[in-house]
Amino acid sequence: MGLAIEQLDPKRRSGVRVVGLTEADLADAGICEQLRALWVEHGLIHFRSKVTPQFHVALSSVFGALESHPVKEYQLEGHPQILNVLFDPDDTDLWSVDGETLGAWTPWHSDLIFMASINHGGILRAHEIAAKGGATGFIDKIEAYDRLPDDVKARIEGLDVVYKLRIDFRDQKITPHLFHIDLVRTHQQRIEDVRAREDRDYPPVVHPLVFEQPETGRKVLNFSPTMAEAIHGMDPAEGQDLMLYLGRHITSPDLAYYHDWTTPDEMVLWDNWRMLHQAAGVPADQRRVVYRTTIAGDYRRGSTLADYERTRVPAMAG
Repeated sequence: MGLAIEQLDPKRRSGVRVVGLTEADLADAGICEQLRALWVEHGLIHFRSKVTPQFHVALSSVFGALESHPVKEYQLEGHPQILNVLFDPDDTDLWSVDGETLGAWTPWHSDLIFMASINHGGILRAHEIAAKGGATGFIDKIEAYDRLPDDVKARIEGLDVVYKLRIDFRDQKITPHLFHIDLVRTHQQRIEDVRAREDRDYPPVVHPLVFEQPETGRKVLNFSPTMAEAIHGMDPAEGQDLMLYLGRHITSPDLAYYHDWTTPDEMVLWDNWRMLHQAAGVPADQRRVVYRTTIAGDYRRGSTLADYERTRVPAMAG
């Protein structure tokens, strides 16, 4: 079959919808190649089809090898490559975000940006849809770069950002300036357990502020407001001001596409190297279940801060 493709959002340059794809279509090498080309071009694909866990895994595998979650209790039974993300109103963190109490909320981020190696992407499916809220937001970092003033593009070329895992969103250097957030209810012991080993198990890492998409040469504003600590080598106050500017720019509402989930028979694929994403949250009394696959990979531009400084200091001294 030929793919039925439509623009996802008339206000956005990136993002397409593919309607009617079936698991049987994935046996066609030409269709799989077309899907991969759409992913490179757009970074975001919405699939509207009859979905099963087997189809979810098979479609994800078109775009690369999959990672299974290391904790079996978080895996969907019988499908270790699917992460079962449950938000239960009786057993979840609650946040006050700009005065609204929300569960299942996360700020704008790139997955695993606090690691030297970051996964390529994933496919989401809303298995149980909340009666209200629950949208997933996406921002194209290529479009965000293109919208920067030329003097800012010149200023940030060649800069690198230091990232650090901060399990409590209130500990972020940038996010508190973009949202007014506070904890309403949390599993405090879990936060304290991770905090106790943040420095040991998750040392600071460095990623470039700008990189080129290898297939097209288009430049990506490679900035995640969540987990960003500093601009490497820049005066701390100057770096904080630059990160705050970039955080406000990249999360501008007119850059965001929010996907409202309406049926379990839809999936969304995103490129984690290119797109920021956010869980917009649900009211405190809502239940929501999301299934997600993780597409492995590494864009090979990140490193630990220790390795970064060890390899660069001698060259700078020379």
